[in-house]
Amino acid sequence: MRFYALLGLSLAMLTAVPTAWAQQEDPPVVLTGTRMFRQSPAAYPNFPASPYSSHTVDPIAMVDTYAKIDPTMPPNQLPPASDQFAGATETGTQPGGQFNPAMFGDLIGISGRRIVSVGPPTFIDVPVGGQGNTQTYNRVRVVPTASVRGIPLPGYYNGFKAADNENVRPVDRIYFGYNYYSNIARSVLPASIPDINQSQQIMGFEKTFLNGDASIGMRLPFTQINGFSEVEDHVIGDLSFRSKFAWINDRQTGNVFSTGLMVTVPTGGTGDVILEDGTVPTHSTLIQPWGGFIYNLPRVYFQGFSSVVIPTSSRDPTILFNSISAGYWLYRSPQDRLITGFIPTVELHLNTPLNHRNPNDVISFQDQFNITSGAYILFPRMVFGAAVCVPVMGPRAYDIEGMASLSFNF
Repeated sequence: MRFYALLGLSLAMLTAVPTAWAQQEDPPVVLTGTRMFRQSPAAYPNFPASPYSSHTVDPIAMVDTYAKIDPTMPPNQLPPASDQFAGATETGTQPGGQFNPAMFGDLIGISGRRIVSVGPPTFIDVPVGGQGNTQTYNRVRVVPTASVRGIPLPGYYNGFKAADNENVRPVDRIYFGYNYYSNIARSVLPASIPDINQSQQIMGFEKTFLNGDASIGMRLPFTQINGFSEVEDHVIGDLSFRSKFAWINDRQTGNVFSTGLMVTVPTGGTGDVILEDGTVPTHSTLIQPWGGFIYNLPRVYFQGFSSVVIPTSSRDPTILFNSISAGYWLYRSPQDRLITGFIPTVELHLNTPLNHRNPNDVISFQDQFNITSGAYILFPRMVFGAAVCVPVMGPRAYDIEGMASLSFNF
């Protein structure tokens, strides 16, 4: 009897243990990383404590790793996916093109007073000898001329402004720019003078050092003036050397404050320019210290430049430049393999001469306030932009400017 009693007690205990285990709640399964695993046992007091709250496997390195889980996250809830239209800012390890691009710009150059034809030629007979029926004449071609202002001076003050085609942030890049200025000085030229247009191409490069906080660069403009024979010219402009140092260069927010110096040396051509007084323009060196900033909000950024150009010749104008731009990240996806961003921009440019502002001077520069509006398309290591610029303060240096830029980041 005692044997049968022990046998019955043993059977009862074996039946009770699986039943108790079946009543215990099984921890939910959560998908994280690259495989499914069970939620942390620490979140369930009925389970024994474990030194690790989760266990995943790296599918590439095939090395076991352990990661903590936020205990406040509800079971079966994954972390939110990244939003392509969110305003997160990349770290400093991203290519420079993933931050804001360079400014477009606005400047055409300086102008001078020149003697040009203002009407069709006529012919007159001038007596040179003899009398009566034997008198002889020489036929002379007479061209009506006038001194007019606003005529551009090719090769002078072209493609050198610190803000044009430039970024406050030091960036490794090679860049190209194209500018087309329509109806130059049309508001001040006589109606008999044909329209004058100007095309300009710029090529340059920039290379960083000091861990990306400084850079040096060079740029070279090419200028073509079209209109009528007396002003038409094609020249290779002056070479500009640029230095840049970022005193503030936050890789997380993208905020920057930098200063630098641009020096434009008289290496290029100046064309066949004769001024009103019979002289040729002085081909001086241009020294241009500058400062600038970039300030980023989640989806908007602001970029500003201030510079002053100081020529080595007192005959040339000293000019103060102030420019500010705003861009909006309409689309931003740094991980995209094709298009990583799309940014509409607007720029305000105030150009103030500190001398030679009188239009009757042989060489002069007038106050300018220009508005540039365009857009950039960002690729993984390339930036393309197109814009138009309209002067809003008279006398206008040109009617409208169209421009495009292409930058390769490396």
